[in-house]
Amino acid sequence: MRRTQLQQLFTIDSPLLPTQVAERSDLRSATPTTMRSPFQLLVDWDKDASYFIYRSYNAHLPTFPLHLLEIAAHGVPWLIVPLLVLLFYPSLSPTNSALLVNLLAVTIIDLGLIALFKPLFRRSRPHYNRSIAPLSLHAVDQFSFPSGHATRAGLVAAFVPVAAAHYQLPLSWAVWGVVVPCVVLWALATGVSRVALGRHHILDVVVGLLLGVAYVAFWVPFWVPPAVGQSLRDQLRGMLFGAKELHPKLVERAVRSTMSVTSMRLARRLCRLHSLVSDSGLLACAGHASH
Repeated sequence: MRRTQLQQLFTIDSPLLPTQVAERSDLRSATPTTMRSPFQLLVDWDKDASYFIYRSYNAHLPTFPLHLLEIAAHGVPWLIVPLLVLLFYPSLSPTNSALLVNLLAVTIIDLGLIALFKPLFRRSRPHYNRSIAPLSLHAVDQFSFPSGHATRAGLVAAFVPVAAAHYQLPLSWAVWGVVVPCVVLWALATGVSRVALGRHHILDVVVGLLLGVAYVAFWVPFWVPPAVGQSLRDQLRGMLFGAKELHPKLVERAVRSTMSVTSMRLARRLCRLHSLVSDSGLLACAGHASH
C-alpha cells in the first residue's frame, strides 16, 4: 500500500462535529466488510475502540492524574534534567555518568525519530482531542502516529532493567523487585492515559511503546561503559566551562534564556492542571506564570 493511501486512511483533515462523526460511522457501517481491506478494518476498529475508552473514562473519572502522567513522560524533562545533572553535579560517579550518557543518547534518538515519523505518516489526532499538548512543537505534534509519550514510556521501561543488568547497582534486589515493576506499570498507565485523554488512538500508543523498547534494544551494542561515560562528561564540562571563561556573559545569558523558556512552559502546564482542580485559582496562576 502506498504512502498516500496510508495517509488517506489515517488522516482526518479537520475536527468533526458529532453529527459528522455519526454520518461517517453510518456510512462506514453501510459499506460491506468485504469491500474494506484488513488494514481499513483495523483502522476503523482503532478509532472506534479509542473513542469508547475516551468517552467511558471521561464520563466517570477525573483527568487530573492523566495530565500528571502526560508531564512525566514529556520529552523536555527527560532531555534537560540528565543533561543538567551531567554538567553541574560535581561529584557524579563514573557509573552514574555512563547511566545518564546512555539515557541521553536513547532519548535523543527517540526525539529525532518521532520528529521524522509523525510528519511522514501524518495521522491526525482524534477528532475529540481538545487541544494540542503544551510544551509541544506544533509542526510535529498536530500528528498522532506514533505517540511520543508512549515511546518515551516504553524507552524508560526497557532502559531500567537493561541498566540494572549492565551495572552493579546497590540494592539490586530492590531494583528488580520494586523499581522495574513500578516503571513498567507507569509505562502502561502512560499509554492508557494517552487514549483516555483523547490525544492518541490505541495503535499510536501500542506502536509507540514497542518503538521505545526497540530504541533500547538498538542501543545495547553501543552501551557506554563507566570509564567512557566519565570521559564524555568531563569533555562536556570542559567545553561548557571553557566557553564560560572565554565568554562568561554570553554563556550565562544562553543558560538563563533556556531555563526561563522551559520554566515558563512548565508553569503554564501547571496552571492548566491547577484549573482542573479549582477554577477560582486559574487567573491567579496565569498571572504568576506570566512573570
